[in-house]
Amino acid sequence: MRGVWVWRVSMIALMWFMVSAAANADGSRGDSQPSLEGPIFDITHFDVIPLTPPQVSIDFLQTAYTALFKYRDASRSDPGLESFRVVNWLLASNHSQIVDVWSSLEAFERHLAQKHSIDFRFAVQVQPPPPPPGFNCCIGSPIDDRQYSLVKSI
Repeated sequence: MRGVWVWRVSMIALMWFMVSAAANADGSRGDSQPSLEGPIFDITHFDVIPLTPPQVSIDFLQTAYTALFKYRDASRSDPGLESFRVVNWLLASNHSQIVDVWSSLEAFERHLAQKHSIDFRFAVQVQPPPPPPGFNCCIGSPIDDRQYSLVKSI
């Protein structure tokens, strides 16, 4: 019985150590915020419902990609943009990623507030009924937009 108790205490201590090490892996005492300095890497995934006439009145893929490339071209003049790439999957041509790099979080947030950024999202996202004027496209799932920054080791 004593052996089981020693084993359990040892396992609890080991788990506590592992959680503490993971929580403080950046060398802090757990009170630091993520770094807001340096470049921001934004990766956005979206997929378009692959419907074309005569199934629907318009070609969803063509409409979505027209909006996507218009957005890319308009974003090129945004301050702080370092790179903007559109990546399409070969095996699923209705799936795309936007991989854009910004000089700072502030530059990225200014970009998101630009009219062309807002217009793109409204152009491709499903709207609650009734759709707004000019709505003519559907994506297959919510836009998955994630930001990353460099991890600095100490």
